Amino acid sequence: MVKARLPLDEALRLSELDAYEILDSDPEKEFDELVELLKQITNCPYVAISFIDSNRQWHKASIGLDGKFEDREISFCSHTILGKKPMIVNDALQDERFHDNPKVTEGFKIRFYAGAPILSSNGRSIGAVCAYDSQARPFSAEQERAIEIISGQVTRLLELRIRNKQAIRIAQDMLAKERKTLEYTIQAQEVERKAMGMELNENFAQVVAACLLYINVALESEQVNRSMVKHAKDELLNLLNEMRRLSKTYNPISFPVVRLQDVVNEFVQQYATDESFKIDVECNGNLIELPNQEALNIFRTMDAYLRLIRDRGDKANISIRLKADKNLSLEIKDDILYDKISDADFEIRLNAILGRIGIVEGWYKLERAPGKPNLFVVKFPFSLRIAC
Repeated sequence: MVKARLPLDEALRLSELDAYEILDSDPEKEFDELVELLKQITNCPYVAISFIDSNRQWHKASIGLDGKFEDREISFCSHTILGKKPMIVNDALQDERFHDNPKVTEGFKIRFYAGAPILSSNGRSIGAVCAYDSQARPFSAEQERAIEIISGQVTRLLELRIRNKQAIRIAQDMLAKERKTLEYTIQAQEVERKAMGMELNENFAQVVAACLLYINVALESEQVNRSMVKHAKDELLNLLNEMRRLSKTYNPISFPVVRLQDVVNEFVQQYATDESFKIDVECNGNLIELPNQEALNIFRTMDAYLRLIRDRGDKANISIRLKADKNLSLEIKDDILYDKISDADFEIRLNAILGRIGIVEGWYKLERAPGKPNLFVVKFPFSLRIAC
């Protein structure tokens, strides 16, 4: 018996075999159907689609063979993978490589073998489609070509299989990011609801309670009637102003026609004071009379992106450019270092902003590069009237 030498590209061959993630995988209908076809073409009782790793020949699909693998040293297919074309052994007893092979002298007592190498996409032999018989026999050129075609189909199945797995991984990653984005959005809404609840409970409820007390005292005593009514009036005026402030916080644009520039300037002034940011604002185009929905879309996007910068915990120089021409556009530049905004949390938070842009069929661009300002550009069409 002559043992098959190792292929010259053995390390690369094994690496490509591992990349297909086929070894020890579960049965698959497509491979099972190919071995059925192989059996019909060759008229052999024993057929297999096999892959050869460092020490074994493992059967992905087979008919008539016992077990899932066999020793590579006595494998006929270990010789087949040394070439690129089919290997045919009409009578193993007459072949010096196999005449005393245990598979020839024992067990099935193989006499006939036909095998075609399975080539990777880079042309390396990673396995073989093979057929055995216990009787010596001829093998036609048409049959030889047929098993070569089947080996090519196996290669295509492997490529499709790995692409499908990659697509599934990508889809799973996207779903995970979407899930985290949704969780973040829900959490942000919950924070807003809690803030509003605290505001209503801590400020409004207490003011109303105080006013009721003043009115009750006024009803009980004429001496302090005028004073108590004035206290109640003052508190109600303060409450009204506080309600207007809170309403503006949650819906800053509440009229059919607004001056977006005024709203943005007021917002940025408060924001910069609260956060100690240096923010520069420039407005161009017809922003004086802007429909409610367009103004709200651009304002909410700007607010969300500035919150994203704020929540980094860094201070930054920020420039904001608003322009209205054929579209309504927003451009935000900041100088936060590239390596500080490249984590997964930034991407999740950003996805929530991009989701808002997508709902109204807007366009965006995000540029981040070492040594350059970060640039975020958004454009909204004027024609849409979709609520945010």
